[in-house]
Amino acid sequence: MPTTPRSPRASTIVISAVGLALVTGLTTSCLPTNDALDEKVVDWPTVPAPHIAHLRGRVVDFTTGQPIAGAKVDIGAASTISGPDGSYALGDLRIEAGDLETTKVGYDTARTRLALPRGDSQFTVRMRTATLAAVLGTP
Repeated sequence: MPTTPRSPRASTIVISAVGLALVTGLTTSCLPTNDALDEKVVDWPTVPAPHIAHLRGRVVDFTTGQPIAGAKVDIGAASTISGPDGSYALGDLRIEAGDLETTKVGYDTARTRLALPRGDSQFTVRMRTATLAAVLGTP
């Protein structure tokens, strides 16, 4: 079978006459019997996945700049816990704006609205130490 040039962003699908009949619902008796339909190479455009944003960074103390380990970092349905060096990574995120929320006992919840572009992004979360009144839940 001769090769045909393909676009670099396409997947190739090979369809046989029987496969065409199954896909289209036609019976094989409806198809021409010449060799032209025995096998057909079709370039099918590749559709990019909608989850192609990745976010990584560090969680640090607002005052000291020291890393905060064990902070919960959420955006949309994605969630992770910061490592010993305060680092976090969230992958397979939708390309859209989202609310990054970071929580840790002893710190005020940090909330930030982020626009997630295609590819990799970095963001440092700076958390403020909670006041005694906030920890106790009193005004």
